[in-house]
Amino acid sequence: MKFENREEAGKQLASKLPQEFRGVSVVYGIALGGIVCSLPVANLLKVPLEPAFVSKLPLPWNQESAFGVVISDGNVILDEGLYRQVGLSYMDVQRIARAKLAEIKRHEQNIRFDNPIENLKDKEVLLVDDGLATGYTCLGAAKWLLGKKPAKVFIATPIAHHSAIELLESSGFKTFSLFTSTNKVFAVGSYYRDFEQVGDKIARTTIKENRDYLVSPD
Repeated sequence: MKFENREEAGKQLASKLPQEFRGVSVVYGIALGGIVCSLPVANLLKVPLEPAFVSKLPLPWNQESAFGVVISDGNVILDEGLYRQVGLSYMDVQRIARAKLAEIKRHEQNIRFDNPIENLKDKEVLLVDDGLATGYTCLGAAKWLLGKKPAKVFIATPIAHHSAIELLESSGFKTFSLFTSTNKVFAVGSYYRDFEQVGDKIARTTIKENRDYLVSPD
């Protein structure tokens, strides 16, 4: 099973979204790739699309492996098992987190529009990413959203590893994935024919498409 690209995956996700996920007031897409995947979902539900800024914290010797995430508010969530296993010091974590937070702030400045939705109190929110490998990126974003006091945070994705679903569900977040893998070797990009990196310009254009659509949905 392969999706053509993130937009096509988002369309499939939108068409199969559980009914209880369809009453949300806003959709958040994980920047950057998750924003593109979120557009068909937000447009189908006729709700605003907002970016959620989270960055993985890569191991210094292996940029493809992450030991946690840093959120746009500066909070860090660690994969405690991996963190203890690799033996990173507190100073190592802080140094890597500061560098990634600076990247987040640059993306945020380039992508976010004026007047983002800030009041989520008692509202239902849907968080979307283009795929879940460990689940820690979505976990970080979901906890950030919880700080805004929504009634509920749902999570949806086209493809996920079963361990990521278990992490999110055990943390209290109802999670839906079109396809779930139990393979020992798992990479989100392998489920896409086109998985090119999404830049700030495309992410911002995608959010504008949603804003324009809400003004003239027909």
